[in-house]
Amino acid sequence: MDLEYDAFDEGIEPGGLRSRNEIKVLVCYLLKSIEQPISKQLINEILQENSLANYFEINQAVSDLVRAGSLEEAAQEGDTVYRVTDQGRSAAQTLEVNLPRSVRELSLIHI
Repeated sequence: MDLEYDAFDEGIEPGGLRSRNEIKVLVCYLLKSIEQPISKQLINEILQENSLANYFEINQAVSDLVRAGSLEEAAQEGDTVYRVTDQGRSAAQTLEVNLPRSVRELSLIHI
């Protein structure tokens, strides 16, 4: 897979994601793996804590995934949470092998 490095990489460690498409796949993978809705803030904390993706790119990825129908927004205890749709789950299952194993593991380590 030929990747285009089109994402901001401020705060990203070597091995972190620098492709917007990879970040979208990682967000879907994360939500598919934890099997529960979570806030955008928590998505950001998980991915930034491990220097996997840039804050602005994560937020853009979530917005793009909602528009594309891969994520759904829901209200939960006064907060907006996100869950992966069947479309997003299918994409994550198909494309997660393109993410480095270390990235997949780090995204789930503190959950």
